[in-house]
Amino acid sequence: MSDLEEFKATFFQECTELLESMEAGLLELSEGRGGSEEVNAVFRAVHSIKGGSGAFGFAKLVAFAHVFETTLDQVRNDSLEATEKVIQVLLRAGDVLSDFVAMARESTEPPDGMGAEVLAELNGLTGGGDGGAPEDFDIEFSVVAIADDDAAPEPEGPRRFRISFTPRASMYRSANEPLNLFSELRTLGELTVAADTSAVPDLEAMDPAEAYFTWQLAIETDRTQAEIAEIFEFVEGDSDVNITPEDSGGP
Repeated sequence: MSDLEEFKATFFQECTELLESMEAGLLELSEGRGGSEEVNAVFRAVHSIKGGSGAFGFAKLVAFAHVFETTLDQVRNDSLEATEKVIQVLLRAGDVLSDFVAMARESTEPPDGMGAEVLAELNGLTGGGDGGAPEDFDIEFSVVAIADDDAAPEPEGPRRFRISFTPRASMYRSANEPLNLFSELRTLGELTVAADTSAVPDLEAMDPAEAYFTWQLAIETDRTQAEIAEIFEFVEGDSDVNITPEDSGGP
């Protein structure tokens, strides 16, 4: 099995767990027992599936997940009320997303228009367009950052940021993968990634349940530091992240 196929197998294994988490959260919401915690759990599951799917070029899956995620984001930010009608649409969207994942696992190309009815319902809830994100692997996802009125505006135009990202073992136990995060970062600009293995111990001292890598990244983008930080939002409790803007005259 090639490295790519091994990565795909790992991704689909994670998808199984993520879909179970999504379905459990949606069920709680539909039965009136859920709240913000369940909404966030469903959002994280869809967000993670979208990120991994983008890394493998599952364009139609990514396009659907993007619109689904946008709707969930509005619910968790209280700009869309989680009424019974909204929850029923989310349940149908969960079923369609599961179908997309199943077809990707089987290397089957989804038919044109798959999930179109549910997409229209999702866009109707959010005031979106006619189908969400374009079906292109290099899609640029729109990230909404919370503005700080007291903060100085960031310079316009492309800037270069350095990111030091150290996952903890708990991040991997939560079915989060650096690959998904890096795929999201690539939608913001030109990204380079290097693995720092200096903390990896000798084989006899290695604990397979621990995490040892630190990832050193550089990204050139016209997005703000806040938008970059938002990509790491769901792993910030399970990792150490440091984002530093370079001076305009830096390398």
